Amino acid sequence: PTTSTMSRAPTEAQRAIVEAVLAGLEPLRASAPMSLSAWAGRYFRLSAESSHKQGQWEAYPFQPGWMDAMSNDDIEEVTIRKAKRVGYTKTLVAFIAYNAAHRRRKQALWQPTDDDRDSFVKSEVDPMLRDVAAIRPVLLGGKEDTLKLKQFMGSVLHTLGGKAARAHRRITVAVSMPDEVDGFDQSIEGAGDPISLARGRLEGAPFPKLIAGSTPRIKGISHIEYRETNADALMRYRITCPHCNVEHPLEWGAKTAHGLKWDGDDWTTVRHVCPHCRGSITQGDYLRIWHAGAWVSDGGAWRYAAGRWTNDRGEDVRPPRHVAFSIWTAYSPQREWGDIAREFLEANAKAKAGDNGPLAVFVNETLGELWEEVFEQADE
Repeated sequence: PTTSTMSRAPTEAQRAIVEAVLAGLEPLRASAPMSLSAWAGRYFRLSAESSHKQGQWEAYPFQPGWMDAMSNDDIEEVTIRKAKRVGYTKTLVAFIAYNAAHRRRKQALWQPTDDDRDSFVKSEVDPMLRDVAAIRPVLLGGKEDTLKLKQFMGSVLHTLGGKAARAHRRITVAVSMPDEVDGFDQSIEGAGDPISLARGRLEGAPFPKLIAGSTPRIKGISHIEYRETNADALMRYRITCPHCNVEHPLEWGAKTAHGLKWDGDDWTTVRHVCPHCRGSITQGDYLRIWHAGAWVSDGGAWRYAAGRWTNDRGEDVRPPRHVAFSIWTAYSPQREWGDIAREFLEANAKAKAGDNGPLAVFVNETLGELWEEVFEQADE
């Protein structure tokens, strides 16, 4: 071309062609890899329908541990036994958005029943699709956008109830998420347990991911208990005692000399006693040091903190293929420790009067532990 031709301004038609080509190439753009916690910190928002606060997401210090396990391709299975008020559901919704907007991976989520699915989609998924701007460029919508299916550019989200075997057929995904698995039947219409059926949808995926989270229910018939027992590592969030500088998890102190303690029936005196030096901290003390905590496996073979998986010598290591996390309500700033003690005192008084219901709820939903009924048994 001549100098005059090269300096000539592009015509309107040429500009339109360039814009069309760039728009056509946009789906091929590769985003710089990000962990789920980093992506959520930048893009995820809380919606008014399902949160006390709304606006930009800000993770609690213990949440990035399981969030980054969800997005780590070296980890194939993540199990989370959790109490209420620890924010697990929000991290799961963030993971759904992350898979659609950042990873472009097909995913399926099961709730125990169709009604549970409908409620989850209406209160969690649909508000997220409305409020998270990062997902709009890949959101297709249209007549195929239903309670059962959300379509995105390059991926889909199936949302299903878990009562019927047919809900676990004819879909192929890279991410399977059975949620609140202890609410599922032991066997889905004779076809198998819900975890195995969800895992079956991953066959052939280059980076298969199985996420199973639940508040635990009854010991011996708990899906989450079975999952946790078969994990390669069980992780607990440890803080460092300000008195002796030794790490320990927060624990319920009913059967130990350490853990959550108070004086008599005065739940306002609650504090946490260190298992090493017997020094005490208040909830305010805990919230001043919780940012420096770390996820450590039972036995200490694995540790996750500040984005690194290390061993007990501080060396970088490959994370476990199947990792389980255990978390209870005392870790959450949404629940006062004194209120936890008060709930227990009231539930325990009911149990002594013959009503175990409130105590079972406390054990499951506040402690995040399995409930074990005590029955009279015949001698062998």
